[in-house]
Amino acid sequence: MSIRSGILGLSVPIQKVMQRLHPPEPQTTVAKAELAMKSMLAGDILLSREKFHFTNMCIGGFWSHAAIYGDGQVVEAVAPCVQLVDFRDWALQKHYWCVLRPNQKDNTSGRDAFAFAKKQLGYLYDYGFERQNKLYYCSELVFDSWEAHSIWAQEEFLRRKANGDWTVLPEDFYNAAIQDKLKVIFEHRDK
Repeated sequence: MSIRSGILGLSVPIQKVMQRLHPPEPQTTVAKAELAMKSMLAGDILLSREKFHFTNMCIGGFWSHAAIYGDGQVVEAVAPCVQLVDFRDWALQKHYWCVLRPNQKDNTSGRDAFAFAKKQLGYLYDYGFERQNKLYYCSELVFDSWEAHSIWAQEEFLRRKANGDWTVLPEDFYNAAIQDKLKVIFEHRDK
């Protein structure tokens, strides 16, 4: 285990305390989450940000978390491991969230990407943000899910060097949408 992953692992209790102290609850409603679900497909990429999260300071860009959607569920890499949660529950905890979709003709790759993500359930969280270690951080899980099943991901995203390793950040997915490489399907921002 690297020093960096040890330090990040120790920050989890601090993060939990900060989450209990955060300001107003998110303004997302069940109705808004269900409205978004009407247009969502398996493999859609979810980005989010929660106000006053400790990790917001450590991750470059506005968006601080990435996950993948399918069948009313979300697969996400969060401490302590890759987990499956209900989309409504996921959305109700976020102050800001959006749904992105790759520009493609059919959704076979999206279903395959979501299936790949589900196979990673239980894998431990990667506090060191390192590649090739059988651990996952949030955007790595999303990237690997798409990279395994789509030439799109291989062509559209180049990993960046961060913290001494090649990585992809949640913000990279949103930047791809700005460049019309992904489509923004739905976006919620608390006021």
